[in-house]
Amino acid sequence: FQAEDGIRDRSPSRGLGDVYKRQEVRTWVDATGKFIVTAELVEVRGDKVVLQKQNGKQITVPVAKLSAKDQKFLNLVEHTAQAEAELEKGRLFFEKQDWDTAIACFTEAIRLNPSYAEAYFSRGLACNVKGDYDKSIADYTQAYVNRGYVYHETRDFDKSIADYTQAIRLNPNDAKANFSRAV
Repeated sequence: FQAEDGIRDRSPSRGLGDVYKRQEVRTWVDATGKFIVTAELVEVRGDKVVLQKQNGKQITVPVAKLSAKDQKFLNLVEHTAQAEAELEKGRLFFEKQDWDTAIACFTEAIRLNPSYAEAYFSRGLACNVKGDYDKSIADYTQAYVNRGYVYHETRDFDKSIADYTQAIRLNPNDAKANFSRAV
């Protein structure tokens, strides 16, 4: 894990903003499995990742030297950040009442993060304002189903059931919502 002390890479950050700030300390492993560090993700700069160890020291590591699991994690973080950026862009277009562009941004956010309940909700709202009620209902339903799943995973069953129930109220024939509430 030939990490460099400090940040020496001057290539631009991928602009993933606050997503990095929400990352918790985790164990990072190199591709050989021999080197391990417990650190928090600071940012990705070009083909390198900046990590902050628990002692406060920052190290820079080539992404290619990380384990496949850690590279997959970075990819997920990047997609999440890009989805959040698309959501924010969509909100700006929504405020300007540019419904089609807002919907395109929300759709891109969903493509990047298919379980992004907030993007489904926002796209549903834009479709509703546009008068496309069938798409609006479908998106609102998906938002509740996705959030219900997260509540279920965090063992908050009352909130999970409430979201599944809301999804069913919007679309009584939604198989995912009906199945998930039954489980």
